[in-house]
Amino acid sequence: LKHTQDFVWETYHKKDILLDEVSRQFVEDYEFWLKTSKKCCHNTATKYLKNFKKIIRIALAKGWMKNDPFLEIRFSLDKVEPDFLEDSEIRKLISKEIDIPRLGQVRDIFVFCCFTGLAFSDIHGLGKEHIVEDSNGVRWIRKGRQKTKIMCNIPLMEVPLKILEKYSTNEYCRKHGVLFPVLCNQKMNAYRAPVKVA
Repeated sequence: LKHTQDFVWETYHKKDILLDEVSRQFVEDYEFWLKTSKKCCHNTATKYLKNFKKIIRIALAKGWMKNDPFLEIRFSLDKVEPDFLEDSEIRKLISKEIDIPRLGQVRDIFVFCCFTGLAFSDIHGLGKEHIVEDSNGVRWIRKGRQKTKIMCNIPLMEVPLKILEKYSTNEYCRKHGVLFPVLCNQKMNAYRAPVKVA
């Protein structure tokens, strides 16, 4: 929504436009604006446009628009080869002394995700009720995944247990009934960039 509002303002010098003014040219200009003004890569720009297309489809279905600006526009994503951290790099990250609390917090949550395989969205709502102990005294995370709703059972190893202990007395966590003081995804990504392990 914010990107669309900014695009309309910067391109048309208006706070809003009529639905019938959303043309194929509008879509093409929006894509160009995302890639230039917002410096989005191709895949990110495509995801924004796909979300915008969903809104347009609703407007078309309700009869609020006559013409589909996305007609004959096909989306494709570039193949991306993900990078993976080596064990030695994760160990460096764990042992790195970080003086800035917010950066230390981002590092801890990232490392916890590495050792548990949980996504950011799963960590965000993680509470004490999701930690269970088996008959051998081993503690596990038992929680439905946010995206798939599939129940997962994850044994807690030494590193994630230490991280959990670190935040066990955190005021925010106690107040909100969560295990981590997780920031929003945008802030997590923004703060993650300055952390250097070399």
